[in-house]
Amino acid sequence: GDRLINYSLAHQLAWKHVIMSGEFAMASPRSIAIIESVAFPFSQKLDFSGLLRYYETGYFSPRAQALGEGSQTKNEVGVFIGNQFQLTKYQRLSSYVDYFYFPKRNFSHAFDGAWGMETLSRFQWDRKQKGQYFLQLKWSNQSVSLLQRQNQIQSSFDVHRDLTKKLNWHSRLMLNYLHSYKQNELGCMWLNDLKYTRQHWKMQMRIAWIQTPSYDTRLYAYEPTLPYSFSLPAYYDPSMRNIVLVAYKPNRHWEVGIKIARTQYFNKETIGSGLDMISGAHKTDLAAQVVYHN
Repeated sequence: GDRLINYSLAHQLAWKHVIMSGEFAMASPRSIAIIESVAFPFSQKLDFSGLLRYYETGYFSPRAQALGEGSQTKNEVGVFIGNQFQLTKYQRLSSYVDYFYFPKRNFSHAFDGAWGMETLSRFQWDRKQKGQYFLQLKWSNQSVSLLQRQNQIQSSFDVHRDLTKKLNWHSRLMLNYLHSYKQNELGCMWLNDLKYTRQHWKMQMRIAWIQTPSYDTRLYAYEPTLPYSFSLPAYYDPSMRNIVLVAYKPNRHWEVGIKIARTQYFNKETIGSGLDMISGAHKTDLAAQVVYHN
């Protein structure tokens, strides 16, 4: 038909130190989605959270942004359990485990009944004068066929330091290992950022070195970009990406910014295909922005 009707009922309940919330939604014709969560502290240093989700295959809502392994809020059943433990005043350990099941085939799985799990642990140490550090390990296991499984292990080590009052340095090393019956790949990326602020000026620079055998071992990292915009690209293929970003704000009304990014591929002679094909092994992006605040 030409009509889609959505109904939903949300609730939130606080009892002592326990917070429970959830939502029940229905979309025509008679398909439902349910999400229920609970969060509570076990002690002053330890807290837990849990979430149960059930999205029927036929459910559709164009604005749904619920937690899930799939890209859409449909065809999924899952359980999420997380906790955070404050080791010391400056150190904490966060972890979660997520189990998911897809009753029907979808874009990623060409068969019914695919399932998997994902677990992550992150140790973080924050000292304002000595910097911020974290070490993260993530493991996922899921179906790639009726009988075959795929394992993926991702790790990250991140450092933030203020070199001076005006100069900040950020470095991250990321690894992505993928193993299945037809793949055995290791991808890595090492990026370094410098950020300098002085009066009305802000300057940022990034140098990223990427080494991945294929798109399947791609790595994601937030990228410096212009104000009021967002960039979380996938880094893949043997390459190097350099970014320079300059922003100038002379007063409270005007704001000007320019971004230049260049990607140099080590094993390509052309980039893209068809009308978008670039003859050469490098690609340069240029963006500029002028903002006026009333």
